Amino acid sequence: MVRSQTDPFMNDHKTECDRCGCEVREDASYWAEGHTHVCSECYHAIVKTCQLCGDDDVMPSGVSEFILVKNELARTATRLPGIYRIKRRPFLCIPMIGGGSLMEADVVFVDRLPKPDREYEISGHVCKKCAQSYAKRFRAIYGGVSDRFHSVRGKFINPMAERERVRVASVARRHPTMLRDLEEDAVYTLAELRQSWDLPHVQTWHEWLLLEHKGVKVYAIYPGDRYGDSWLSLRPEPRYRDDRCREPGVIFCASGLPTYPQWDYEANRDTYHNHYDYARQHSRPAIIAAIDQGLVTQTGVRNERGELLECR
Repeated sequence: MVRSQTDPFMNDHKTECDRCGCEVREDASYWAEGHTHVCSECYHAIVKTCQLCGDDDVMPSGVSEFILVKNELARTATRLPGIYRIKRRPFLCIPMIGGGSLMEADVVFVDRLPKPDREYEISGHVCKKCAQSYAKRFRAIYGGVSDRFHSVRGKFINPMAERERVRVASVARRHPTMLRDLEEDAVYTLAELRQSWDLPHVQTWHEWLLLEHKGVKVYAIYPGDRYGDSWLSLRPEPRYRDDRCREPGVIFCASGLPTYPQWDYEANRDTYHNHYDYARQHSRPAIIAAIDQGLVTQTGVRNERGELLECR
């Protein structure tokens, strides 16, 4: 444990970080597996966080060969989000500029994510304790299966890759709702995924419903939007969530509706802390009022003159 700066027993004896060699005060250093004294930066580079249980102090010997892969990383390798086992390292390609990508041939699918993709902050490591059940599953599915290409009737195949294709298809067909984590409706992308993994033809996105009033459904552009104070859509498909999509009459903002009371700072500064508080208070009522007046229907959003509302 690092002592407080006000600790009367604190001393100024200096030492070097075992990992990077920088000078660090001895009583402000950390212990990490294989190191007696490391600086704070090196300590956090050594320890890992288990993305399943949340333990953020996992030493290298406690890290398993299993990883949690969210959709944003899985899609870089035409994969599904899930729990994967590392076959070879490096399994990630990290460029100097931009995000990393998963190296498809160096990991193998074991199972779906225990919870929806959005409930995990990032892709990452799984500790050995959390990996125990997945290790048993891996042995049951792939135990003894070769990961080398060989010729069968003049065609080169990889037995583990063939087994993985069967496994992915089996899990997806038993749990079709897992495919909603793909958040994808692009025909080309889905065709590529289905061709690679023999996926069922089911809905591949979540519907981020904000509210439903008199049969009219209004969807959020961003997950977790409970107030409607951001961009909204009359369509649930992912392509309408793109920042570049501002289709008149389909994508709109509650503050652009005639039923939305216009913000007046001087009049509201004692009641609302800022514009966002005001928007959260008035957005949903404004949408409901617009539906009541026929300005918002499932076919489009219109102004008082009956014109499709333009996105600005």
